[in-house]
Amino acid sequence: MPFGGPTQVLKYLARYTNRVAIANQRIQSINNGKVSFSWKDYAHGNRKRIMTLSSVEFIRRFLLHVLPSGFMRIRYYGFFANRHRAEKIELARILLSELTSSAENDPESPEPRNLKRTPPVSR
Repeated sequence: MPFGGPTQVLKYLARYTNRVAIANQRIQSINNGKVSFSWKDYAHGNRKRIMTLSSVEFIRRFLLHVLPSGFMRIRYYGFFANRHRAEKIELARILLSELTSSAENDPESPEPRNLKRTPPVSR
């Protein structure tokens, strides 16, 4: 049986319901192969609405939010990582102010000379 069976798949998916795509309280009902959940309609004044999808479509959309092994959510990485967030954000502000003041002093200079440029990482 692939993936260890339906129980294993549900246990795996259950770990992500509170952290990734949808909170438990947003799921209104699960009946007859249909899942109804609430969502916020930003296009119409942030109205709370209910959407009903087939269970297969719901799981397909849900799995779009599960990251592959080895990937990290951006909000927990880089400048916004918890460990040194305040220091990194302050450094970013300083560097941005240097960038702005350098551009004001020398409009011909495309970037400040004291900032290091790193090549993009290819994956």
